[in-house]
Amino acid sequence: MTKIARPTTPEIDQAVASVWERVLGVPARRGDQLLDVLAGSFGAVRSQKLGRLLSEIGAATGVHLPLTVAFGSPTAEALADMVRRREWPAYVRPVRMKSAVGRPLFVLPGLGAMGLDVVELIRHLSFPGSIYLCQPQGIDGKPPHDTLEATVADHVRVIRAVQPNGPYWLLGYSWGGVVALEIARALRASDQAVGFVGMIDPVVSETNWPYSAWLGYMKDRVRHHVKVLRQVTSLRSALSYGNKLLVPLVGRTSRWLGFTRWQPLVTEADILPVPLPALWAAELKVIEGYRMQYYDGKVTYFAMNSGHAASCDPEKLWLPRVRLLDLKWLPCDHFFGPSVKNTADMITTIMLQSGEHTQSSEPAEHYVGARDVA
Repeated sequence: MTKIARPTTPEIDQAVASVWERVLGVPARRGDQLLDVLAGSFGAVRSQKLGRLLSEIGAATGVHLPLTVAFGSPTAEALADMVRRREWPAYVRPVRMKSAVGRPLFVLPGLGAMGLDVVELIRHLSFPGSIYLCQPQGIDGKPPHDTLEATVADHVRVIRAVQPNGPYWLLGYSWGGVVALEIARALRASDQAVGFVGMIDPVVSETNWPYSAWLGYMKDRVRHHVKVLRQVTSLRSALSYGNKLLVPLVGRTSRWLGFTRWQPLVTEADILPVPLPALWAAELKVIEGYRMQYYDGKVTYFAMNSGHAASCDPEKLWLPRVRLLDLKWLPCDHFFGPSVKNTADMITTIMLQSGEHTQSSEPAEHYVGARDVA
């Protein structure tokens, strides 16, 4: 049997540096951290770049690093060292993004659950306690949960392993906002106090929209598109614009009627690295089956003019479903963009003003079970 020689240290360093520069477009020798580089991309592109980076490193070196190494925000040099040693940090949920004194804040990411969509926001939050990123099960290849009950129960277990008793502070982004609300419901059902529940531009299936909200959405969209079409100068341009509208319109209408065949997010999962497509499919199943129920507590809703609040009036959708809705408007779009620091400052201020309990002075060492992210 022919023995295959392992790559030497210089070969590994060169291979990792070459892939880093080709995929991420920044010099490896500069020492950039991975999360900082990925922050320059948006949506599924972040996860796609990460998957391609690790896949090509694996093809070049024979060592396949898991997606979870990203949360240590390694440099190209650190990735090369992991490959050389064939060792990398263990993945522990939830990931502690910031250590501090006081009760922690648990942040739930949006659809896809990798959490890269909220990393930059978390880094700018000046919250006085520790901050944890709470991804659902499945990032590390374990079977993801495909029911709301199992998803929430798993999150509660992970959160209480860090903080056994309330009050709990929860902040969710996009679909994670709804998950945060359901976690709060489960904690309260267990006689645990919830100090804060925040939803950042939460998304729910159109099947939850009331009739009045749906009519309002259609009226606004028709007015907008008529205005655009009036400025079109040729029939060809008008037909092209109308064709671009057809699929989103059919998709949103069909989802409101209870059909999910036209779900546009399904196609985005095709560009994601393993194991994220399976996680997306499981989360989409939960989203499609989610039905809003009354929450007998306070919820802070962070709305964005160009986010989901632009599609469905938050007050029409949420006021009948929570005891107290604290609606706050943020000057940014769904993906935060370059205003992420200002957005984080506003969210922090509102959280600390809206929280029902003051921050505890208990030492950070009281909360154990997760590692820090560099």
